[in-house]
Order: sequence, then C-alpha cells, then structure tokens
Amino acid sequence: MADNQARNHSLPSVQDYLTKQIELSGAPQRQIAKDAGFSSPQMLSMIKKGDARLPMDKIEPLAIVLGVDPARFMQIWFNDYHPFYLRLIERSLGATMTDNEREILSFIREASGNTDPRLNEDVKHDLTKAFRRADQP
Repeated sequence: MADNQARNHSLPSVQDYLTKQIELSGAPQRQIAKDAGFSSPQMLSMIKKGDARLPMDKIEPLAIVLGVDPARFMQIWFNDYHPFYLRLIERSLGATMTDNEREILSFIREASGNTDPRLNEDVKHDLTKAFRRADQP
C-alpha cells in the first residue's frame, strides 16, 4: 500500500475481489486476461497473489470482461493502493456509487413519492431482509 493512511477494511482487497470475480465469471483466466488486453495471461495470477498491482488503465476493461461495475472496481483499487486519494475524492466529490446503488436510490425515491423518508429501525429491518433475499440465487 503506497499511502500511509489505512485502507477501509469493509471493502475487499483487489486480490480478493479479482479472485472472486474471476471464479464467479466461470471463464478461463487466460481468456479473461486476453479479452481485458493484458499482454501476459500470467499477469492476473500475479495480481491475485499480490506479486503485481493491477494497472489503473486495466480497471475498466477488466470490469467489463468480468461483468462488474467499473466504479466499484475503481473504488476497491483506490482503497487498496491509494486510500488517501480515495478519501480525498469522496470528501470532494461524494461517495462512489455503483449503477446498482443508483438504481436502488432511484427506486426508493419513486416508491416514497420523493418524500425523503427517514430511515428508522423498522425500515432498516425490512430493507435488510429484502437485500438478503435479493442476494440469494
């Protein structure tokens, strides 16, 4: 980690995220590397082991190949390699949101009639149950 500021441990590391997403994709790692524009298929193995860093310019192509949100992948990348800059960006521009999070927020606004409802314990409980169900296959 290049920065002297600690990373946010609620986010996965690049290594863990990449490993999981490659596994979930079901595609051969060699093909993923080729499709994302890596010159060497071994580069993904090196990144997963922590022997190399994911180049910033490969975040978006790799996210597209893996079918994950590029903004989320970039947030994880910054958190892992440059946590100071992630905090600076989020303080200046606001928290990073994925396309899914934007869709959820838009639905909440629509469902509430744009009334800006408060998040009380009952609503938290109901949302927690709903999101847990949404994550199940």
